[in-house]
Amino acid sequence: MGRQHAFWLRSLEYVNSIATLGPKGTSSEAAAEYLASLMGRELEIRLFDSFEQACCHTEQNIDSVLLVANAYRDVDYFYMNPCINLAGSFHYSPPYYYMCCKSVEKAGHKLRLKKRITIATHRAPSSRIHDIIESLHKGGWQFDLSKTEIVYTEATSEAAKGVKSGEYDFCLVNEYAADLYQLDVISDPLIIEMVWTLFVKTNPLSKEHKQCQLRSVQL
Repeated sequence: MGRQHAFWLRSLEYVNSIATLGPKGTSSEAAAEYLASLMGRELEIRLFDSFEQACCHTEQNIDSVLLVANAYRDVDYFYMNPCINLAGSFHYSPPYYYMCCKSVEKAGHKLRLKKRITIATHRAPSSRIHDIIESLHKGGWQFDLSKTEIVYTEATSEAAKGVKSGEYDFCLVNEYAADLYQLDVISDPLIIEMVWTLFVKTNPLSKEHKQCQLRSVQL
């Protein structure tokens, strides 16, 4: 990839799969592919509907490593979970993000008619949407913020899929998702710096594992 990233990993020779957020086209999937290159071998990448579901998989499989974006709003859940242990972290900039639509002509027409529009995005990059809208104004895209609704999705690729199907008008997604769903890119790239964290199932002999067993019984 031509980019150098700092990282640290515990000994993970027994790991043969990575559990993270899907579906295909997410930044998490791209980060998982990069992690496999760091570990120097092919690993199965298992994609789930949420980081929490990916965590449940890792809690039950000693040969799985959970990959979570540190920008995730509920990331504290994984650090405090007695059923998993911190196993490493690395710096990886996900694929560039862009504002996209299904058709430039149709999206522009809807804006000119001053109809209500929706922008779908994952929460992680959502704070930058207004910056992108301001830059788009200079290019002739006239968004009326009073008629703009931000819709949050669990993954970037879900936002792209929603635009492709016509459920949403625009989306802020990474370039992988834009390519996968053949969307029109209308903005300059948004470059995001991010840290990713790894977790593995707690050692059966550890105190944390006993706490996990107790928690399971109580649930």
